[in-house]
Amino acid sequence: MASPSTSILAITVVPYGSAARGTPRSIKRSIKRNISPTAFQPSPKRSLLLVSPSRRPPRAGQQHAIGEYRPPRQHFPDQQAQAVDEDGSSWHSNHVLVPFDMRDPTVALDSGEPMQMLLSIFPQTLGLMESVPRLWLNFLVEQLPSRPWPLTVGGLPITIRTHSQGRGPLFPRMRNGNMRISICAELDAGSDDYFSDSDFQRLAGVVARHFRAHNPDIELCEIIVTMQHMIFVVLDGHDLNVNHVTRRLPGKIARCHVGYLHHDELHRPKHQPDCKAKHVIDPIASSGVSDTTAYSTLRPGVMVWSDQVLTHAHPLTYATTSGVLVRGNANHTAFMTGASHGIGDSGTVYQRLPNGTKRIFGEAVQEVSYTDIALVALQSGVEFTNVTFEDENGNVPTFTRLLGERPQDLDTMPKWPKAVYLNSPFSGIMEGCLVAKGIKIEGQPADPRFVMYNWTYMGQAEGAGSNQREPPDGVCGSAIWDDEGVVVGFFRSYVAEGPLAGFCASVSAAELIKAGYVLAK
Repeated sequence: MASPSTSILAITVVPYGSAARGTPRSIKRSIKRNISPTAFQPSPKRSLLLVSPSRRPPRAGQQHAIGEYRPPRQHFPDQQAQAVDEDGSSWHSNHVLVPFDMRDPTVALDSGEPMQMLLSIFPQTLGLMESVPRLWLNFLVEQLPSRPWPLTVGGLPITIRTHSQGRGPLFPRMRNGNMRISICAELDAGSDDYFSDSDFQRLAGVVARHFRAHNPDIELCEIIVTMQHMIFVVLDGHDLNVNHVTRRLPGKIARCHVGYLHHDELHRPKHQPDCKAKHVIDPIASSGVSDTTAYSTLRPGVMVWSDQVLTHAHPLTYATTSGVLVRGNANHTAFMTGASHGIGDSGTVYQRLPNGTKRIFGEAVQEVSYTDIALVALQSGVEFTNVTFEDENGNVPTFTRLLGERPQDLDTMPKWPKAVYLNSPFSGIMEGCLVAKGIKIEGQPADPRFVMYNWTYMGQAEGAGSNQREPPDGVCGSAIWDDEGVVVGFFRSYVAEGPLAGFCASVSAAELIKAGYVLAK
């Protein structure tokens, strides 16, 4: 498949009015970071607009309505953009916007103008593959283009490859079980919607009991249901070789084929002290510039510190990210959320002042079991607002609720990639696409506890050069929200290599609802 002619116009755009970097257009309480983090180097916070040659392109600085492009609402809350006068507008953007609806199955991508537009994005494009149903795109190129690469094209996450490099399908190949063993057929994972939380927990209970009865030597760690009607089951066990046991494992769960992964393939910490996504200040020096400001008003995305005292050694100092302020339904007591593994045994949490002294502002008094979410009681007079920092375009999200505050939040939801965001002092704004839901099996096998997780694709990790989308240490605890301002979860870990490279796991905010907390207003 040859690349099309260059008649398709590619124009770099930003939200209208943001180029001047004036007053934020969202809410008056917004605040800019005092220090812009540089430890993480994401794609520029600009988008690439593909325009048909039959349409008049916007001129630099001109207001342009882009509602038909369905842009991310975090960046374009008013669906108004302006062109930026840049030479050689290219794919070095977080998002490539197209004037047709990728969700519409009647829009063919193998002919006509849609094909021309998609094949014009990268140089030397040889072909395009789409998943079935259409939920992600894969670009086949002669040579991997220069980074950074887009996270999405037309709202869909993308992968890019040559014949020998890069990534093909978004999800890994399946290591299938025994197709003669089928369980939980009363549920249908092939539906266009994810399971409700209650059905997912019911499924996890059936699977856990099956493994306990038929495979007691194998530890069931997690069940992941993807937007592409695939189920992955994560296993562990002493000297476990997954290839040697698949013949005695279910080949179908909830009417869908099952793929099996070993826990080690996720390169995810088994124990909290091993968590890579915490920032250990001493004795390991930090890299890059982080926002170490001791803000007088706490908010989501502030650096928080805690010490771990070691016997016969200097204390370790952890730095992680503040979450949100929640309030108990029963007693209305307010707590800041944080990452449990980044808080020392004393529970003291503080900020570092420029002169090196500590401003103690709270103490961790409780952990939501098996979630790594700590509840920090703030000292008298400490102010916390649930308004995070503005992005470089002057936009600030309005957090509306925790996922689960409305009963319909935990109902079925469409299997469509959902744009999500976080803002950490180590990274600034980061973006991803929520593409799968997981349920971790914690506690004792005879009395398991099921913890809901979200799986988010942060962008392709495979390919030439360093991984510019890998979250830096310290991001743990960050609140993750969607375009509706719903806090959907809290960052837990990132997979840097292996079959799920480029994905991050976050514990669902619904776990706080189960524990009796809501977002403080």
